[in-house]
Amino acid sequence: MNDEKLIALEDNQCYTCDNGCGECGVVEFDYEYSNEKDPKTGEIIESKTHKAFKSKCCGTTFEIWDESTQDTIPAIL
Repeated sequence: MNDEKLIALEDNQCYTCDNGCGECGVVEFDYEYSNEKDPKTGEIIESKTHKAFKSKCCGTTFEIWDESTQDTIPAIL
């Protein structure tokens, strides 16, 4: 799985929360998409992650609001 790539903002744009919080910042984190646990102990032996982003306000997905077009565009490539 590939790391997510965040689209940089232009002067007339901002990130907006998909949960309705409004304008927001973003946080990069390691998203775990797979792990292997020891069957006896339940401890994680191997964890597979990729870089991902979430809204800083409530941890959900987000888009870019473009003031010049009065519309949203995806924020992640």
